[in-house]
Amino acid sequence: MIKNNLFEKSEKFKADADKILKESDLINFLSKYGKVKPVGAYHFDIMMRGDIDFHIFMEKVDKEKVIDALNKLIGQGYFQAYMFDDFVKYSRLIKNSNDQFPYGYYLGLIVIPKGYDKRWKIDIWFIEKDSLSGKKYYQLLKNNLNEENKKLILELKDYKIKNKLDFPSTIIYDAVLVKGIKNINGFIEYIKDL
Repeated sequence: MIKNNLFEKSEKFKADADKILKESDLINFLSKYGKVKPVGAYHFDIMMRGDIDFHIFMEKVDKEKVIDALNKLIGQGYFQAYMFDDFVKYSRLIKNSNDQFPYGYYLGLIVIPKGYDKRWKIDIWFIEKDSLSGKKYYQLLKNNLNEENKKLILELKDYKIKNKLDFPSTIIYDAVLVKGIKNINGFIEYIKDL
């Protein structure tokens, strides 16, 4: 197994995420609105920052139920900031990508838990089904993530954060798992045209 300090950093983020989810009882709460599916870096143990992603599958996306969830989360008082986006009525492309945000409603939660000095963001998508892009990246990571490319993904995420680069992590997943990029220099060349 390839281990380095980035693996330890990622494991610490995952442990902190689990603590936040336990303290807030968020997964149990969200399960009242649909089937909860953790996705992204949290699900695949490739976290390099305080960001947790969930898809909540509803039989039919229901704005009133999502607003009810938002109001109850506000009433709970665990989180400090809340955001609501309507991607049913207003579709939008993802920055630096040809993909669109999923058809559904988005809740963003911000928390700075006790004992932490940085904020955590939780992205919650209330959707009927995964977008083609969502399915693609879930399967890509599920089928191709191994210790070697996990190490490179963590290095590239660290590079992205340190250099304050603004693009979705899916750019990194494509570079490593589809294009076969093997190092940071190859990645720098790959993203020149973004």
